[in-house]
Parts: sequence; structure tokens; C-alpha cells
Amino acid sequence: MKSKLIVAILIAVVGVTLAVRTFWPASSNRAKPAASEEVSTPSEQVEDLLTGTYDTVPTEETIEADIRRAEARAESVLMAARLPSMNANQRADLADAFRERLESMINPDYMRDLRARVARGQPVEIKEPTPEQLEQSESWKEHFALLPMDIQSLEVRPIYQRGAYVAESMTARGFAEGTTKLGGQAAFPMSDLDPVEDKLDIVEIMIPIAVPVPGKLKEKSRGYVGFQFVWNAQRKQWIPWAIKNYHDPEIGTIGLPF
Repeated sequence: MKSKLIVAILIAVVGVTLAVRTFWPASSNRAKPAASEEVSTPSEQVEDLLTGTYDTVPTEETIEADIRRAEARAESVLMAARLPSMNANQRADLADAFRERLESMINPDYMRDLRARVARGQPVEIKEPTPEQLEQSESWKEHFALLPMDIQSLEVRPIYQRGAYVAESMTARGFAEGTTKLGGQAAFPMSDLDPVEDKLDIVEIMIPIAVPVPGKLKEKSRGYVGFQFVWNAQRKQWIPWAIKNYHDPEIGTIGLPF
């Protein structure tokens, strides 16, 4: 792994809650995401996840079409879910926000992804990357580009509705749970708000992806990646909130590119 990429690997220990941070260089527009993890014990649901298959194995030639299929699947599932207070424009914007975050992970492009983040409120300047930032981007690409995924198994979960927690806990289902969230001066709008006190609406789009294994990044293991977004009524946009990594507690989780 290149020296400019410093990833805090989150090793899951059954029954223990770990809190660590994942740091990027200060010059990076990704700022300093915080990665934390909660763990539980393995379950049948974890076994089902690990033994599942992939319906999509992207290549350089297919990756753009594959991501568009994932976006279309997300919008279809959102429509079927009939989430309260979500109209057609909100569904389309949420599917689009999901595409942007998925694309930045498995088909990264520095300037395209920077513009997408700024368009959703990240308070940074759009300018050409420094050599250090480009090297960092290439380091992410080495480990996360073209990851296999199971688009048909994509799920949508409301996490908070008007500040009320409505989701089933993934740790209660037996998964290790890693969280990556932007903080600092380059954080997205609303990132410092409290979901309960500020009565936020947060939705997660969760998809099985072959994620790198902690300590063995060249190896991949099937896990859920949950892209979470918060509704910003003033901007009339879904804003990136956090990225979740749900996996087998015996394997653990790592911080994911935000």
C-alpha cells in the first residue's frame, strides 16, 4: 500500500466496541473521516451474506453501465418501498446521490468525484489535484476499483424518520458494523447535527460488495456497504451522511472511501 494512504484497519473483536479514526493527509479534500466499529456475534444472516454470489463483476468496459444499472435498481426499490414523505423527485435525487458515492468508490475519478461532492454542499474549492492527492486517489483505486457486487440484492432502509430511529440494528443481526463519516472543515452540510434532536430523515441504500479484508487488502470478502444520506430541505437534496461496512465479526471491517 502506498505511503500516502494511511487507513486505520478496524479489526472486529466479538463483544467489544472499538473506536478508531481513519486519516487522510490534510491537503486532501476528503478531510478526515472518522471510522468506528460495533461488533456482535455471527448469525445465519451473516452466513447468508458471506456465501452469497455476485451478479455483476465490472470491467473497465462495463463499469459505467454497471453503475447505471445499480442506480436504476436503487430507484426501482425506492419506488416499491413507498417511503413516507418521499416524492418522485426525492427518489430520483437519492438514486443519483447513491450512484455518485458508489461511482467514487469502485470507479474513482478525482475531478468528477470532487465536483459531485461540491454539488452536494461540500465546502471545498474545485481545483486540480496536487501530486499527493493524485497518489492518494490512485491508492484507493488500487484496492477498491471494479469490486464485484450483487445489484439484485440491493436494499433500501429508512434509518431515522423525523428523528425517530426506525431501522433494525445490524449488530443485533450479528454483523460487525464499521462507520466512515466526514468531519472537519470539509464535512458535508448537516454532518454535525444530531439525528434525534434535529429530527433528521436518514435513508440507507445497502448493497453486497466484495470489500477488502482487514490486514489483507488484496483479498476480498462479501459484505454489505451501506450508503447513508440525510435529507436537506433547504437545498432540496440528499446529502451524504456516512458509509457503513457490515461484515462478519470474525473478519472485521475497514474504513471505506468517502
